[in-house]
Amino acid sequence: MIRKSIPLLVGLAAFAATVSPAHAKAKWVIGMSQCNLGEPWRVQMNEDVRKAAAAHPEVEVVFKDAQNDTLKQRAQIEEFVAAGVNLIIVSPKEAAPLTAPVAEAYKKGIPVIVLDRRVLGDKFTTFIGADNKKIGKAAGQWIAKLAAARGTKLKLVELKGLMTSTPLDTWKAYLRFRLLSDSAPYLSKAFADEDFAFNQGVLQGVPV
Repeated sequence: MIRKSIPLLVGLAAFAATVSPAHAKAKWVIGMSQCNLGEPWRVQMNEDVRKAAAAHPEVEVVFKDAQNDTLKQRAQIEEFVAAGVNLIIVSPKEAAPLTAPVAEAYKKGIPVIVLDRRVLGDKFTTFIGADNKKIGKAAGQWIAKLAAARGTKLKLVELKGLMTSTPLDTWKAYLRFRLLSDSAPYLSKAFADEDFAFNQGVLQGVPV
């Protein structure tokens, strides 16, 4: 989803720059901060942004790598603000520590696009990322099928990420799925129908 959004994202950046207070510049400058470039998909994301920006000669993108350092990424956002960029794109390493600098940029009239991991609150322009609730439901369905195929109970181990990131939606969605799925035979017909529609429709790619 994120990759498909890249050309639109850069087009939005070019448009947003025209309504920024600094739009009189010869170039519309976009500051992009990745939390790290140790993951190939992040490197590819930067390359996609670079290619999309190349179609807009009036756009310049300044790329920064925080190298998995939250303080460095905070400083990068503050640097973008001080430089008066037209738009900021940030993929945060951690949600809470990046919230304040992102909000400060937003309050100063700089559009901010948050990628992949949310910051707290709503002081940013837009968020582009995966639907963790759908991922959680899909994970629950796969685990249920695996348990049924083996005819035994499974032991689950949760590998937690950063405590200051925002991972709970996926886990909550999985728990909701398991509760409703296991209870469907004992609930009302509406619940049973919804359970069937999700298991046999949504997860199988069938529109419902």
